[in-house]
Amino acid sequence: MSDYLVRRGVVDPAAGSSQDWGWLNILADEEITSIPGVTVGTALIQPGAENPLHIHPNCAEIILFLAGNVEHAVGPDTMELAAGDMLIVPAGMAHNARNVGSDPVEMIVIYNAGRRGFELAERGS
Repeated sequence: MSDYLVRRGVVDPAAGSSQDWGWLNILADEEITSIPGVTVGTALIQPGAENPLHIHPNCAEIILFLAGNVEHAVGPDTMELAAGDMLIVPAGMAHNARNVGSDPVEMIVIYNAGRRGFELAERGS
């Protein structure tokens, strides 16, 4: 038995969790890989859609934008991000993304916890 893991064809929207805004697919977390301390996924936000304002109480999130244009609220700030940009959101900070372009927004999401926490948030939190 080798010490590494190969998972082929993991970037597949049909395998992800369909949302009214797009989809989220967790590719690797402690449950899937038995590796503690990291969760990796892909996400897609449809044109004109946005994911809910939320926090990850137990971990920071690194978001790598692969395609599209997004307006991302982080705490009290809002910024425009596009393909090639990266955003790091500290643990417990409210954030959400709204697709402001005509193409889907594609992202890789990385969390520094083996199982990311997720809680809906209210504006001003």
